[in-house]
Amino acid sequence: MPKKKTNALKKALKDMDSFGAFLQKEACSQEFTEAARLASKGPHPSETMLYEYVVGTLNKKAQSGVMDHIALCPACSEKTWALMKIDNEIDDSITTLAEVPLIEKIKNLIASVVMPFTAFALNPAATRSAEGGRKKG
Repeated sequence: MPKKKTNALKKALKDMDSFGAFLQKEACSQEFTEAARLASKGPHPSETMLYEYVVGTLNKKAQSGVMDHIALCPACSEKTWALMKIDNEIDDSITTLAEVPLIEKIKNLIASVVMPFTAFALNPAATRSAEGGRKKG
């Protein structure tokens, strides 16, 4: 970042109004508009790379490249946002499961195994064809 822009950013960071004005000015600049146009054309990071960015497993160089790209590319920014929401839902689910006592987890696991077995015992035809997949000859 040029020194002039760095100094402007430092001044803008002193309060929210100044920072908001700085961001708005930058977003309307010709430099930003051109960079966004080029980023939208690609190349774009793969969805795997975007997910690795979200979970923090990219090396620093790749992370920086993805961050620069999603800052300018609406499509990749949207995909990244969706991946972040999914990752947060997974984290919430894991947290919820961690709060369930171990005995409840075991009961749920047994129920998930026993239920299909019980359904098969009550109606075996529901899980296989009546002919057994063979033609009569």
